[in-house]
Amino acid sequence: MFQLDRRCLTKGTLAQFVNDIRTSAFRNVWGMLDGTCRPICRPTRAQHVYYSGMTSSHCIKFLCITLPNGILCYANGPHAGIRHDARIFREHLKPLLEQDSHYLLNGQPLVLLADSGFPKNPHLLKRTTLPLSHAEQQFNILHS
Repeated sequence: MFQLDRRCLTKGTLAQFVNDIRTSAFRNVWGMLDGTCRPICRPTRAQHVYYSGMTSSHCIKFLCITLPNGILCYANGPHAGIRHDARIFREHLKPLLEQDSHYLLNGQPLVLLADSGFPKNPHLLKRTTLPLSHAEQQFNILHS
C-alpha cells in the first residue's frame, strides 16, 4: 500500500504550504494532484488493458501529489492505462486522506488542486463548471 511521505508532511510544513499557495480563491490548498500517463510500446497481450482512449495510446498511469516546493510527496502506480484517474483516487488516495486528521487545519479539510478528471470530494478543489459567474471565471483562470 502506498503512503504519503510524512517526512515532508508535518503539521508545520502543511501549514506552510497552505500559506505559500493562499490567495483569495485558494484557501487550505497544500498541493497539486494529477494523474499522468507514461507511454509504453503496444503490448503483445492484453492490449486493451493498457490502451487509454484519452491519450489514444498504450500507457501506464501514475497518480502523483506535488508540493509547492516542487517535491513529489506521493506517487501511486503503475496502473493500467484503461483505469480512470477518479477510480485510482477513490481506491488509493481517498482512504488515506479521510482516515487521518493530519489533513485538517482549524477543523477544515486541507485540499489538493485537481483537474476535472477527479470526483467531487471535500479534499479536492476543482474548477467550477457552467454556468459561471464573474468570480467563478476568475477562479478558473487562477486554477489553470
